[in-house]
Amino acid sequence: MSINIGAGETVPGAQFGDTTLPDWVIEPARRTVASNARNADDARELLAMLGLIQPTAQAQTRTCAGPCGRPLRGRHDDPAAHPGSVLSDNRHMCKTCARHVAPTKQDRPRACRGCGGAMRPNKASAKDWPGTKSHTGRGYCSSCYDKHPEGRTTKPATFRMPEVCQGDCNRRLRPVKTSETEFPGTVLHWKNGLCRTCHRHTQKEAAA
Repeated sequence: MSINIGAGETVPGAQFGDTTLPDWVIEPARRTVASNARNADDARELLAMLGLIQPTAQAQTRTCAGPCGRPLRGRHDDPAAHPGSVLSDNRHMCKTCARHVAPTKQDRPRACRGCGGAMRPNKASAKDWPGTKSHTGRGYCSSCYDKHPEGRTTKPATFRMPEVCQGDCNRRLRPVKTSETEFPGTVLHWKNGLCRTCHRHTQKEAAA
């Protein structure tokens, strides 16, 4: 007797009639495997955990369907019991082959909404895409993501940075992750409306 799972795959070797367990145990176990297994590999793991699979079917060695062809193991398998094996992905491949073989949704660079520079696809190497910036989110590169209000979050900021430091120096502050060349004559805002120097002095006074 074989078992059919939701993806339409059939797992051979699921001989429920050969077990000595009573029917009131076998039938709920069959329904559990059929409803929770995403593919044949998951069903095989669940059957092995429940003890309802033939030893020949359980002992089958699965290999990666990608270029490497290495033996695979399930997420519940002990790595020591399967030497030389790699963790299986949901597509009958190891995670390395699945990441390189399967195409990504973003297969070409896009222009940043902030600076207009070209951006490379997610998880792509800068060597393969020279002259591009990594895409962080919402159509912005890593440099422009924090500078634009619609980059990190669409909600209004709860804290507005003051124009001058609230400590003893009273120097003009500039936003976080900006350089002094963009805001000459300013100091970097550190925390709570203070520059880094004044914030350290406040901490020392509080600890004294």
